[in-house]
Amino acid sequence: MKKEEIVMGLYAMRLQGKNRVAQERNNTVDRAVELINQLDEPEQTDTNVGLSKPVIPQFVADWIEKQMKFGYEDVFISMTRLRERAPEKVKFWFRNNSDTYARAWLDGYEVEKEKKYHIKFSHNQYACRFNEEAINSTLVTKYEASEFTEAEIKAIDGRLMVFAQEVTE
Repeated sequence: MKKEEIVMGLYAMRLQGKNRVAQERNNTVDRAVELINQLDEPEQTDTNVGLSKPVIPQFVADWIEKQMKFGYEDVFISMTRLRERAPEKVKFWFRNNSDTYARAWLDGYEVEKEKKYHIKFSHNQYACRFNEEAINSTLVTKYEASEFTEAEIKAIDGRLMVFAQEVTE
């Protein structure tokens, strides 16, 4: 319903005449119309137009995809299942981001890019890996260095985070 329709409905409630009841009702209608006219209307009527999709971590995107794959299409059911059955990491994220989760479920989402790191040992020596395996002992230049996520580095050896440098594009 648009503001104009509401205003027209209120004007239809006005009473004819000069008696006290008619004057009070008409004053109330006039005041209500003034307040309605002060409201800001959204410029776009389509709920998805102009809104950016929420950005969520990959592990939350994986949970949403899993729920949709199993046929859970209702956001309320999804949120209930999340509280009961999701991994702790997803539950923890959800506690502070329930609105974002709901928007992601309903409107779609973009997956947050994970930060990438080089592991720098000395002035111009970086870690390298071959065949997506653990770090090879060969040290290479920055241009040949492999990129690792924080989780990958910690899976290899958490102490390597001391040598991690965020990759900037």
